[in-house]
Amino acid sequence: MSKNCLVCGGSFQESRIKGLVQCKDCGFLTTNLELTEEEIKQLYSANYYHGEEYADYLSDKEIIQHNFRKRIKRIGKFVPDRNRLHLFEIGCAYGFFLEAAKAFFCDTEGIDISEDAVKYARETLGQNAHDGDFAAFYSGKKYDIVCMWDTIEHLEKPEVYVEKACGLLNTGGYICITTGDAGSLNARMRGRKWRQIHPPTHLHYFSRKTLSLLLQKKGFEVVDISYPANTISVNTILYTLLCIKSSHEKMYRFFKRLGITKMNININFHDFMFVIAKKK
Repeated sequence: MSKNCLVCGGSFQESRIKGLVQCKDCGFLTTNLELTEEEIKQLYSANYYHGEEYADYLSDKEIIQHNFRKRIKRIGKFVPDRNRLHLFEIGCAYGFFLEAAKAFFCDTEGIDISEDAVKYARETLGQNAHDGDFAAFYSGKKYDIVCMWDTIEHLEKPEVYVEKACGLLNTGGYICITTGDAGSLNARMRGRKWRQIHPPTHLHYFSRKTLSLLLQKKGFEVVDISYPANTISVNTILYTLLCIKSSHEKMYRFFKRLGITKMNININFHDFMFVIAKKK
């Protein structure tokens, strides 16, 4: 059984979802896995973005940046004078957000453990991206905004990252996080079949309550929680369902020949949250 809950310090018990444990006190859900630094790094090799988790991450750049621009617009409702602010992204991958954010912020910088992704961000997109683990990162600089887009669920020790992010922020700075909401109606109804549950890449499953508790514990005040719709390619949906979740590659190739995979759709199951919190 895992150690004490990283959110409230409570003890864990077996969850109704096989393979997960749940805090008896706050309800935080997590896997009962312990991965080495090298094992985690291996999970996010080039294959992760090209076949293992995504059909082809690079081909979805336009859609991904469309969703990022919506997040930037949301941030603007709570954070004044964005063009004067310095932004840091944890888990910047191929640099799509950094590139999109450059037009709205004074300075953008990021980090990721995927060497292949960071190389693309730096050499192809010209972004200020670092290859490495944020927990060991030091720049000597202060920032006004730290972002973690679909990242916190992947981290072995998310509480360490949130605490370090707080230390890097100027007083009154903001942390912006997106992740699945394990307390949402869809997540509870789907149980083990909820699309967000797939260890070992997703290690932790926050709810609105438990993520707010963690942020408050680490020096933040939550100012906004929203449930944005996301645009996604039909290709990504079918690839996930037919090639990753099951073994129906022939059916996937059939739909691809029909041209169906070229379409994009807007979806919102209200189980994906966008949290903005301010450093106290």
